[in-house]
Amino acid sequence: MVVSLYMDDLVFTRNDEEMFADFKASMQREFAITDLGKMKFFLGVEVVQNDEGIFLSQKKYALKILERFGLENANFVRNPIIPGVKLMKNEDE
Repeated sequence: MVVSLYMDDLVFTRNDEEMFADFKASMQREFAITDLGKMKFFLGVEVVQNDEGIFLSQKKYALKILERFGLENANFVRNPIIPGVKLMKNEDE
């Protein structure tokens, strides 16, 4: 079992269902907690959980930064190198 506590947020995960249920019940007995279900966001990181795995993304944060600098409508490419561009060594520089 992995337990993470940040300020007033408690996140936990497990391999053992019984241990998970026992831990959750003990926390509910001791503290007034709200079960929000599967994690979707934590510390600015989006969490997507599905059958293929767990995926972390900061897309929302990146879009906020673009908006802050007025670049939300800027053109984009999927990688920093434009497809088809040939890179050559410049001996003079």
